[in-house]
Amino acid sequence: MEELLQQFEANLTQLIRDKNSLAEENHSLRLTIENQREELIRTHEELAKLKKQNRTLQTANAMAGIGEGDKAVAKRRINRLIELVDRTMAQLTENTPAH
Repeated sequence: MEELLQQFEANLTQLIRDKNSLAEENHSLRLTIENQREELIRTHEELAKLKKQNRTLQTANAMAGIGEGDKAVAKRRINRLIELVDRTMAQLTENTPAH
């Protein structure tokens, strides 16, 4: 009986350690998610700003008759930012705990 009680105590102690460890990990993951959300917001803001700049430049280029090469560079930059936003959103979705 004494041995059974000691084993129960050991199991309970391990369970408490595991619970504390998981709580710390959960806290860390929540911080990571919050940081990724903030990064996503910043990226969205930057993307909106760049899209607006791109529209302005396209208008200016059309008026000035600038060649297609410069437009292609701007388009590639915007496409890279869109890919960054998509990757960030995917990471955020992967790290969001189910409720």
